[in-house]
Amino acid sequence: MSGATERPADDAYRASLDALLCELLDLDAGARAQRLVSLDPDRRRQIEALLAAAFGADDKLQVGGAMHPDLLEHIVAEDEHALQPGTRLGAYRVLQEIGVGGMGRVFLAERADGLFARRVALKLLPVHATPRELQRLQREQRILASLVHPGIARLYDAGISDQGAPYLVMEHVDGETIDVWCEHHAHGARARLQLLIEVCRAVESAHQHLIVHCDIKPANILVSAEGQAKLLDFGIARLLGSDPPGDPKQGDQGDGDASGHTTGSSTGAWLTPRYASPELRAGRAPTTASDIYQLGLLAGELLGAASRGSSQGRRDALPRTDLEAILARAVAERPADRYASVERLREDFERLQQGLPVSARRPGALYRLQRLAGRRPFTLAAAGVGVLVLLLISALFVTRLAAERDARRAQAEQAERARAEAEQVVAFLVDLFRSGDPYSSSDATPTSALTADVLLARAADRIGPQLDQQPLVRARLLAELGRIHRILGHFERAEPLLRESMALLEANPDANRLQLADVRLSLARLLDQRGGFDEASTLLDAAEAQFRQVGDRERLASALEARGNLLLDHQDVRSIATLQASLALWQALGNIDREADLHLFLANALAIHDRLTEARPHREAALALVEARLGPGHPTVANALVGLADQFQKEGHPADSVALLERAISIYDQHFGEADFRLATALNNLGTTLSDLGRQEAARQPLQRALIAYRQGQPDHPAIGTILNNLGTIHWHLADPNPAAEHYRQALDHLRPRLRADHPMIALVEFNLGEALLALGDARQARPLLESALVGLEKHFGPRHSMLVPGLDYLAGLDRKAGALRQAEARMRRALAIREADPQGDQAALTTARAELAALQAMLRK
Repeated sequence: MSGATERPADDAYRASLDALLCELLDLDAGARAQRLVSLDPDRRRQIEALLAAAFGADDKLQVGGAMHPDLLEHIVAEDEHALQPGTRLGAYRVLQEIGVGGMGRVFLAERADGLFARRVALKLLPVHATPRELQRLQREQRILASLVHPGIARLYDAGISDQGAPYLVMEHVDGETIDVWCEHHAHGARARLQLLIEVCRAVESAHQHLIVHCDIKPANILVSAEGQAKLLDFGIARLLGSDPPGDPKQGDQGDGDASGHTTGSSTGAWLTPRYASPELRAGRAPTTASDIYQLGLLAGELLGAASRGSSQGRRDALPRTDLEAILARAVAERPADRYASVERLREDFERLQQGLPVSARRPGALYRLQRLAGRRPFTLAAAGVGVLVLLLISALFVTRLAAERDARRAQAEQAERARAEAEQVVAFLVDLFRSGDPYSSSDATPTSALTADVLLARAADRIGPQLDQQPLVRARLLAELGRIHRILGHFERAEPLLRESMALLEANPDANRLQLADVRLSLARLLDQRGGFDEASTLLDAAEAQFRQVGDRERLASALEARGNLLLDHQDVRSIATLQASLALWQALGNIDREADLHLFLANALAIHDRLTEARPHREAALALVEARLGPGHPTVANALVGLADQFQKEGHPADSVALLERAISIYDQHFGEADFRLATALNNLGTTLSDLGRQEAARQPLQRALIAYRQGQPDHPAIGTILNNLGTIHWHLADPNPAAEHYRQALDHLRPRLRADHPMIALVEFNLGEALLALGDARQARPLLESALVGLEKHFGPRHSMLVPGLDYLAGLDRKAGALRQAEARMRRALAIREADPQGDQAALTTARAELAALQAMLRK
């Protein structure tokens, strides 16, 4: 051993090194490092050399790592053969076969390379594996090897036999199955219950690592001579196949005895029909609820047998009604009706053991008094009537305290449900992203080809089959998918997802009210973008009320922000006060990013209502905040620059806007690709600003670049319609109505499926297209577009808004040509009234309108 001090090669010293090495190999990396530090230098050098050899010398095995990639070239034989004693598999020598089942043959083996002494259980898996399946097995095994708990048999290594069959190297547990051990050593129910509690703790630990067992049954739990229960094959069912471990048709295969042997098929689906939960038998994916179901069945077997065969009398008996309630909840048909987690099941087992009320039963004073009597039978039997009265008075007091405790427990259970939901959401997302692993399934999309659209579509397809029995988890995922679709501009896909999530939460009394309010807020934002003002306002009312009720200031600030922007989109002056309230909350919370955005939103509201002097400080404050915090080249600074450019534009200084927008575009170019929506927004604004300056040819290039960016990054976003409309306007200003009309048509075709029919943007583009068609002499197609635009603009902006005037003028002209002079007069009088009410209106146009109306009226009098 190079670098190590020579030591006598006596058996005792080597035995001590072997024992120490075994100890260190059982520890995780952090604990192993701490243990090494505690050794004397010579001994540490020797043991480190042994560890290095154990971890790296074997080119077929990696501790905790399993199969070397070179071995993936092996071809798996059609049938695995029983290994004869003395057979070598990697660093291990087979001693004897000790078991066989659906999960494969199990052999007792020992480390045979002389590095250290250890006996292990070596499981030869009956898997006809392809190289990609074996590579997936390697990755899954590394995850399982990290699972360290005294109640779980460790998975040390894995490899492939010379015949190509994969095998697992596991901790050898010398013991009896839990049912046999209980028959021999634990006749009483309470001793068996304690063993079940230990098993629950082991399953809890695995669930915290997002690993489910899928096959909890007596045969997979061994109990040592010292009474230590250890779960075997943890996660192996999951490891053996990425498909849900169960198929209704497979339940009758290969399970011909009462012991409940695991069944399998060439597809890699594994389950024990007798212990499989309903969702596994239906072929759905396993969750933590599946393990809870199997623990309930196991408890029923062990505790039921104890109650039938116990000779220890009533002292050992468990409250039967409580036990039945626990078991009924654990094995409920619907996963949502079971315990929220194994931890909650274990806590009820502990309360059952201690004679305390269990959560599976409805709480009440009489029930608690019964449990108290069960814990103090002799005291109550000796008490007189006076003591009973005092006890009843105390019970009332205890009931009140218990009610308070129950409220706290309800909060804790809600938090636990949220944690369990989060775990299942994470597990769902992990599976979703693994589906892009080219080694995980034959039809997987290569990881490099995965896009947001691919993942979102795949997620939507999987939510139904996998989570139809878990409405709260389903609702949470639907809400997140809907939110992401909304952000990506997929409004028509987002809305049904958010509505389904909201319906599920509204129908479930156990749903988190804050989560429901969050979904309402998200749907309100979407409806605002699609033009659904009234429903969005109603949803915001409900969400805001919930946030105020619980005192959640951050969520309330978000709701006020959404309401302010909703009012802003409809040019409602109340937007100013609402956004000011949101800004004050974000400032109090110290959220600088949101504060900067609210300054920009508030500036927009002030500018729309001609309060430009008040708007400017807000835009400058937003820029100063983010520039001081993030530096001049940060993308958030670019956002503020775009806002300040808009300020200059509204103040009548478009030339000053150009420099700010060009700086913002430069920052975005440095940080994001061509498909980024922020870059596209700045490019669009630059194009419209240049157009306002009369630089139509210069304006075309940034608008075309913005169009390409959106089509690449968010091809369904309504902003594409806005940019097409702006390009059409460039051609209109160039006195080229043909391409202008074509761009307007494309804009309408894009916007109509994505926005509501009465959305103001649709009305604006309809007007533009009608105007272009009039210029081309096509009055027949122009009239319905102009009439529809007039209705839409009036609904959005009100009957006296200046934006209605051009449409009224055009339609009055068409009426005059058609001979409908009275209708033309009505339109002209209405347009004139709007002009006269606008103090900043064009006086020359006003004079002309008066003269034309007077001429028409004179004609009508004749």
